[in-house]
Parts: sequence; C-alpha cells; structure tokens
Amino acid sequence: MTLDDREWMLLEKASAAVPPPAIAPAIGTDADYPDYISNLLLTVLDLRLRNPIVNNAIQFYRDNRWNEVRTLEDIEGVLARFPEDDEGNRAAAKYLWGYLYADRLGWLRGLVRWARETGLVDQDHLRTWAHASDFERDFSGRVKGLSIAAYCWLVMRLGVDTVKPDVWVHAFAKRVLGRGLSDVEVVQVITEAAHRVGRSARELDAGIWEHERGGPGTI
Repeated sequence: MTLDDREWMLLEKASAAVPPPAIAPAIGTDADYPDYISNLLLTVLDLRLRNPIVNNAIQFYRDNRWNEVRTLEDIEGVLARFPEDDEGNRAAAKYLWGYLYADRLGWLRGLVRWARETGLVDQDHLRTWAHASDFERDFSGRVKGLSIAAYCWLVMRLGVDTVKPDVWVHAFAKRVLGRGLSDVEVVQVITEAAHRVGRSARELDAGIWEHERGGPGTI
C-alpha cells in the first residue's frame, strides 16, 4: 500500500463516516446479473456512459437479441457477420444494443476473443475466474481499450468485493488524503479501508458514489 499511518487514519475515519447508499448495491448473484452475455456487454458499455443509456442498451439486447445471442458461440457468430472496421462495428453495435458506439463494439470483439482464449466460455467459468483473478496478472493489457475500471466492474458483478476507480472514488480519496492516487492504488486503498472499518467494499463504493453525486437517491 502507498499510505502512511496518518493517511490510513484519515481514510478509515472518512470511510466509516460515508452514509450507506439509499438502496443497497445489487451486486454478486445471478439474480442481479443473471446471464453471461449481459455481463460481456456491460463490461464494454458501462464505462463513462450515463446509466439510462446503458440500461436502454441492455434492454434492447434483451428485447431483441436475447433468443439469438445466449452463448459465446452465438456472439462470435454475430460479430463474424459484420466487417471489423468502423462501419461494420457501428452496424454490429446497433444490431446488438441499439446504439452505435463503434469503439465499444471494437472492445467487445477483443473481450470475446479474450474470453475464448482464456476458456471463460460461460457464466460459471467467468465467476470462478473472477474470484481467483488478479488485475495485473490476468487482465491488464489483454483487451485493447479496457483497463482496471472495466475489470473491477466485471468482477464486482460476479461477487468480488472491491470498488471501481471512477471519478467519484478518486475525488473522495483525493479530498481525504490531499493527493491523488493511481487507479490501481485507489482500488487497493479504498477496498482495504472498507474492510478495516467493517464495511463491504462494494457497499462503500456505492455510498461514495451516491454521496459525491449529491446525496440519497442520486444513483
């Protein structure tokens, strides 16, 4: 860790004082994120996009492509039908989730290849991997465009108790410590601080996100 004793004291005090979120985070069970394909799509969609757009995109998939795209083989088949260029990626993105976002479709292609190469062929394999995984060892540099934020949110959806290095968590840590941290550092120290004060990291993450954005109900 990168903190001295005084910084740990400040961070533990601040972490204990963050109000719990108005609604507990729905993370970690099949009832929350029940299917493999939605988890792949969310990994590329739920980064720096507003919640209504992400929710609409996933709902479009579920309303229009659910019966066609249920497995890794299915999504590989769909992606193969579209050229791997900007125009093809825009068309594939619109087909899968109803929006364009060609860059995110490109990330999805890389994520699907990585899943195949790593043997993460279904939800059970993905969950088992998540709980044994390490970002630097198992994900860093593996998928172009996706870094620790995508990794953390993926493993959180599969039940791992950690936090996302978003702007709100960074702002909280910087205000408390008086200095900035890297993405990797902020994940490590906020997760550790949560555990030191007897909170789940993902519950603290949701509390920070809500509090930094303006109070209860803003999620």
